[in-house]
Amino acid sequence: MTTDALSSPRVRSHNLGLILRSVRDHGSIHRARIASDLGLTRTSVTRLVGDLVTEGILVNEAALPAPGRGRPATPLRFNGDTFALLGMDARVDHTEVMLTNLAGEPLASEVFSFDLPVAPDDFVARVVEVGERLVDAAGRRLLAVGVALPARFNEGFATVARSDRFGWGEVDLIRRLRDGFAWEVPMAMRDISRAAALANARQPEMAEHERILHFQLGMGLGMALTAGRELDESLPPIWGAIEHAPLGDETVLCQCGRHGCVDASIGFRRFEELTASLAHGTAVGPTGIADHMQRVSAALTAGDPEASAAVDHLTRILAHVLATVGCIVVPEAVTLGGYPLLLGAGFFEGLRLRMLEELADPPMLLQSPLGDQASRRGTVMMALDAYIDAL
Repeated sequence: MTTDALSSPRVRSHNLGLILRSVRDHGSIHRARIASDLGLTRTSVTRLVGDLVTEGILVNEAALPAPGRGRPATPLRFNGDTFALLGMDARVDHTEVMLTNLAGEPLASEVFSFDLPVAPDDFVARVVEVGERLVDAAGRRLLAVGVALPARFNEGFATVARSDRFGWGEVDLIRRLRDGFAWEVPMAMRDISRAAALANARQPEMAEHERILHFQLGMGLGMALTAGRELDESLPPIWGAIEHAPLGDETVLCQCGRHGCVDASIGFRRFEELTASLAHGTAVGPTGIADHMQRVSAALTAGDPEASAAVDHLTRILAHVLATVGCIVVPEAVTLGGYPLLLGAGFFEGLRLRMLEELADPPMLLQSPLGDQASRRGTVMMALDAYIDAL
């Protein structure tokens, strides 16, 4: 169906968003393809794209030779200059504030840690200070901000309902960030699992999978579901909070007072306990988990029985959890985030075999090319989406 892209300001904004999402999904695309995909007239697309080029959001690439005697096609892409997106990936062991251009290419970043629990105002003051400094140093105009946190959220994802890791109850974080920043820009906030799931789903390697379950393991657990290249927003914010689901080791007592919670069974602190002889004190700071997992990997290679037993414990319970959840949400594929990624290909092969013991036809287990960087990339994608949605 052909749509008049300019019939009203509301329709125009909607179609500008469709065009920007098309460029986002393809990286580089020409006007005729946009018109065909979206059902818009070429004239309307040309006028809307012209506005986006004039504003500096899009730029024309070198023209491609046309078959026969037709006019050369001129692909469009996001302008890598002038504008910036800000992503904030707040983990328990470190926080990274990252500045990118509209194509997601990094411009600058800074990594630091908080002493937990951290007061919400102290958190906001630090990330705002770092973010404004990065933007000012880059000389860019900021368009939007994306934030990922280890937290549960209220409806709309504007307020934190609870973050045990940060010691927060109800916190209106988006309002506090808006009050702190010098600029009024769109903002988006999700939990770590959703940020990572979004980034993974948009990788070219994942394009053939419509429905992907992402499972995040670290200082806390979570999961998220994507449909196509988007988060499944039909699910409530609390969906994915699996830390205290009774699917783990029934002999392990959780801090909540119950036995068998997933986090108490396979969260990083439990894995650290199971590999205590390899620890150099409790893993803390930006490299604490990575350093510990590097020692575990080396011990596995050397045939260390403690490391082997800990990984077997992890794969057994994780396979059971993924199989159980998989029977409910029926994903085509599963991706992982967090400390298990640092165990390498051998771990994934062991997990696949365990999942085959749990299910006759388990979902495909995929290794994302982003690894444990998925959530940080996801924050920038969230920022771009927030800008587009605000048009």
